[in-house]
Amino acid sequence: RILHDKQPPCFMFENVPGLVTMDGGSRGKREKGDKPTLFQPGTVFKRILEALNSCGYQVNWRVINSWRWLPQQRERVYIVGIRNDLSRDGTFLDWDMLIGT
Repeated sequence: RILHDKQPPCFMFENVPGLVTMDGGSRGKREKGDKPTLFQPGTVFKRILEALNSCGYQVNWRVINSWRWLPQQRERVYIVGIRNDLSRDGTFLDWDMLIGT
């Protein structure tokens, strides 16, 4: 409701990676180093993405391990959105550049 009513230019949400796989999703084998784990979104996560899109946002997401910035192995899913009227070419976020892979 907040996104729909307030329409901020962009947003970022974070949560546990289990959110991605809820209700039928899956994750690939965990890889060491910089190679990201492949995730297949489940029904719950797909509904979340659809709801964010229906609020007028282009949405992108990725599961990132914090080992690069913190002295621990901790995965989190990051969901980033930019309002449709501000997105120029459909590629508003380069995850590899952002996290240095």
